[in-house]
Parts: sequence; C-alpha cells; structure tokens
Amino acid sequence: TFFVGIRLLLVALFFLYVGVRFKGSQIPRIFWLLLGTSIVLSVLAKVFAFHLFYPSRYWRFTYPLLVVLFAGLALHRMKRVAVFFGCVVVLFFIPMVQLGHSMMDSTECGEQSGLLDFISTLPRDVMVAGHPYDMDCVPTFSKRAAYVTFEHTLPHHVGFYAEMSRRTNAVFDAYYSSDVASVNAFCTAEGVDYFVFGKSRFEDASYFKPYSARIDALLDLNAGNFASEKFDDFVYEDAEYSVVAC
Repeated sequence: TFFVGIRLLLVALFFLYVGVRFKGSQIPRIFWLLLGTSIVLSVLAKVFAFHLFYPSRYWRFTYPLLVVLFAGLALHRMKRVAVFFGCVVVLFFIPMVQLGHSMMDSTECGEQSGLLDFISTLPRDVMVAGHPYDMDCVPTFSKRAAYVTFEHTLPHHVGFYAEMSRRTNAVFDAYYSSDVASVNAFCTAEGVDYFVFGKSRFEDASYFKPYSARIDALLDLNAGNFASEKFDDFVYEDAEYSVVAC
C-alpha cells in the first residue's frame, strides 16, 4: 500500500508538472476535473473504508485515459525525448501493465460465452447456482439471478455478508458432494433451478479463507466420487461447463 501511494503521488506530480509546463493551454478543463476527482474520491474511499466502494475503482478506469492525454501532449511538446520516455516507463508503463493484468484477471466472461449464452435463453425468473467464481458474469451478461457470486461474498456489510457466507458454504457443500441427492436437496431448499459445474474447479479448487478449509475437507472426503460425475441428463455441456436442471 505504501508503494502504491508513492506511485500515485509521483504520477500526480508528473501530471502537475505537465500542466504547469504547458500552462494547461491544450488540455480541456474536464480532464483536470477528472484527475482531481479521481484522486480525491480514491483518498476518501480509503478513509471511509468501503462506504464508497474500493479506492482503486476511482482511479483504475480514469488512469489510462489521463495517461493517453498527458503522454500525447508531453511527446508533442517535450524537447528532451529521453526524459519523456523515462517518465513514461517509471510513471506510466509499469502501473499500466499492473492495471492491465488486474483487469484481465477479473474479466473472464469471454471464456464463458457459451455458458452465458445458454443461461440467457432460460426463463427470466430462474435462479442459477454454481461456483462463485463462475457466477460473477451471469447477472450482467445473461440477465439471470445468480445464487451467490464471488463479488457478493466480500464482507463489506455484516448482515449481507452473513447471508452470502451461508450461501457460499451451502453451494460448496453441494458442489463437492458425493451424491446427486445432495445437489437436488440443495436446489429444493434454496430455490435454485439450475446448477453449473466447472471441470477446472475440481482440479484447481482454490478459494479465499475461511472457505478454502471447507473445500479442502470436502475434496479429501469425496475425492474421485463427486456428484458432478454422476449426472447423465445435462441440459448444457461444453469443454468446461455442465449444467443440470434441478
């Protein structure tokens, strides 16, 4: 966190230098406002701890736009090209690579296109359950309700998290169970209409604590005897995902 703060400070100082150096004559006022509000809201989000959502959300999406604008101006006006490229590498390239990786890591919906297309054909009032990681894209791209997602499982609000935690434990108990009856019982009890299995979730079952310990215990208990392998009536199946109607 300390180094992130230092990096943001250096970036802000560089933007300030460019503005003073060129008197902001070629920079629309809206971009200065964008820079200022991004920094201020990011700081406020840190101070108020999640009441304004993640601090990074106020910076990571405006940052690339500001980089393009200011870097373009600097490249056009700076006479010392070596200095310019040094600034780009230190202040822009490294953070941009990190931002790019974080965005790509959290954007896997394209890999689920077949599954998401199928779910979007289901009745609009259905409830779909599956591994929380695999459910993240369902509400946005399939326009269907997901029982629990990874994004829902973050402990920002105590009451809400208590229910999401209960659902997360319940879905993992069904996901890694050894018999079809357990999955069906889960669906009946929780009002779930379709259950999604992902093959890779049995090969790499990593998840964050405290749920990882529960998953490890289920894997040890039911290894090689999972309910997902005992269904023979999948309503959708591809190389990664299998869907059963409850």
